[in-house]
Amino acid sequence: MTKPCIITALPIESKCLVDNYRLSFVKTANLNLYDGDKVRLLQCGLGKLSAAASVNLFLHLYPQTTSIINVGIAGADLPIGTVVMAHTIRDKGSNRKWYPHLPESRNSPKAELKEILTVDKPCDEYKSEFVYDMEASGIFSAACPRLNTALVHSVKVISDNVQNSWTALSKNKVPELMLKTIPCIDQLLLAMASNKTIDQAATTALFDELISTLHFTQTEQHALKDKLQRLTNLLDEPPSATSLLNLKNAKNIHAHLDAKLESVAPTY
Repeated sequence: MTKPCIITALPIESKCLVDNYRLSFVKTANLNLYDGDKVRLLQCGLGKLSAAASVNLFLHLYPQTTSIINVGIAGADLPIGTVVMAHTIRDKGSNRKWYPHLPESRNSPKAELKEILTVDKPCDEYKSEFVYDMEASGIFSAACPRLNTALVHSVKVISDNVQNSWTALSKNKVPELMLKTIPCIDQLLLAMASNKTIDQAATTALFDELISTLHFTQTEQHALKDKLQRLTNLLDEPPSATSLLNLKNAKNIHAHLDAKLESVAPTY
């Protein structure tokens, strides 16, 4: 049966969601999986490598999965209990990025939009532009080759900040914080069920046309692919090939894309 899947890292993050959605444990080799009438929950383990391996195996066993929401606690320079939804996922080690295709504003969950930075170990340095976690990039690296970016999202609740270190986080506090994510999860599930997906092949075709027609260095090509993907996810369609080719060179195209991205920043 086709169903969405919620992905958490740890049992302490999973329990209230398992209870809320009335899920039952499924005996599956090498996976901690729960199933219910309308949604599944995969407990992927701590860290991006474990997350990527679990999601790869899960999607191999359940290829008809309709959508994925990564949910969990995270650190940030924000008040404890703030619920955030990612507009960008960045892996700190590789600097690789993913851009979830956000729902239309009228369907968007009431959550702050932030960039999630996936780190290899817990940290106490909180930069204002990031929310810090340890699994999101692993989940997105495994899920995005199989699912449209309109159907893979990350929702976090802030559990630690400058004033409240992760080392002092009580296990009893985590279920209370996770409960705050449920309204956002429910809204996002509804939005994804009705949300149109985007034509990612068109973005790839545009990229191929640009680099075959105009000269881009390898560095410029990597940046171009990144910007085209992000802009497509924000605007629901890729930019016009004709308008970009009329700009004549890589420098002008990058300047144009930068200005466009600035003008359509993901804010609700």
